[in-house]
Amino acid sequence: MLRVLYWLARTREAVEPNLRGLFSGKLTFSEFQQNVVEELRRPALYTKVFSGDAMSPTINEGVPPGQAGEKVVIRRLISPSERTVFLDDIVVCRDPTDDRRNYVRRVIAMPGEEMISDDPRDIPFSIPAGHCWVVRDNDKAIDAADSRKFGPLSFDLIHGRVLYSIRSPTNFTRIVNSKNAMRRDHIILAVEQSLLGD
Repeated sequence: MLRVLYWLARTREAVEPNLRGLFSGKLTFSEFQQNVVEELRRPALYTKVFSGDAMSPTINEGVPPGQAGEKVVIRRLISPSERTVFLDDIVVCRDPTDDRRNYVRRVIAMPGEEMISDDPRDIPFSIPAGHCWVVRDNDKAIDAADSRKFGPLSFDLIHGRVLYSIRSPTNFTRIVNSKNAMRRDHIILAVEQSLLGD
């Protein structure tokens, strides 16, 4: 039953964004089919090492500056939007000012939410449609860029959601995301976890 739910979830994730392309005329039916098949062949999970203390203590707690950080398990998000990214999720995103850089950040506001600063000189504003507000967990890492520096983040710049941080083969931690994300990711994690290896 778990594998059936897994393939249903994966198929839905692969079909939905490509279906929009098909109906809008951006994709032919052949391209639609090819994209869906290619997406289903790729695992939904992958690992990557992130350095820096921007997300400490959640990720890289106690890792000295300049050293490789923890490996994280990431769930790819094919078509990130309000339907797949939720408040309090820890996501991997591309820097909107430098597409060579990727960050791990926490989503703290969604489209339509009003942002009010502690600084009375800042003017309140609402998060625009198709965007969210992401921040670092470690307020002491003042050089680490987040939405306070680059503004609202387009959902299109989100690559995935962090599920685990791995310090060693015997020392790993499940990352607590939103309840919606934890429920959706559970099925993918249960089926693909064995494929991750080291």
